[in-house]
Formats: sequence, structure tokens, C-alpha cells
Amino acid sequence: MKSHAAVAVRSFGDPKLVEAILNDYETADIDEKLRALLAFIRKLTLKPEDVSSEDMRALREYGLSSAAIQDAVYVCFIFCVMTRLADSLDWDIPSAEALAASAGSLLKRGYA
Repeated sequence: MKSHAAVAVRSFGDPKLVEAILNDYETADIDEKLRALLAFIRKLTLKPEDVSSEDMRALREYGLSSAAIQDAVYVCFIFCVMTRLADSLDWDIPSAEALAASAGSLLKRGYA
């Protein structure tokens, strides 16, 4: 999570906003479209059996395109897999400074 948070800080340019989103996206000062997408990703992660076409319709009502929803699903998938691998294999977590330094590269190459 720290790696992805470093990328989000670099992308948003606002560490306090990223912290607020991580603490509680439901009350963070963010666009309702992003809030809806984060709620969907939470549901997809924690209760995938409950995801339905109604969730897709609701996201489209917020103005999210199918491509944006698909991108979010792909990111959710890879983050979940990587987190499980990191936890299972006890990967070393770089320092906050190292994560911040690599954030630009991740945005350029891995998150484009």
C-alpha cells in the first residue's frame, strides 16, 4: 500500500488528500465520480460475489466510461494479487524515500 500511496501522492500532488482518501474515502474531499469508483473497487475486493450489472449502471450514471471502469478493475486485480504475494512471501518493503523516488517511474511506465 505504501508503494501505491507514494504514486498517488506524486499523481495528485497532495499528500494530505491521499492520506484523507486512505483514511476514509467516503468523507475525503474528492469528486463524487472517484468516490463511487472507490466504493465499487472496495466491493469488488471484499465481496466480489455481490458485484452485478447494477454496479456498472450506477458507475455509468456518474459519467464513468466502460474503459475507465475496466482500467479500475485491472488495477484492483493487480494490486490484490501483488499484496497477497507480498504478504505470503514476506517481501521487503522499501523505505518511504525509496518509494517516493520510484513513484515517477511507476507512473511513467507501470501506470500509464
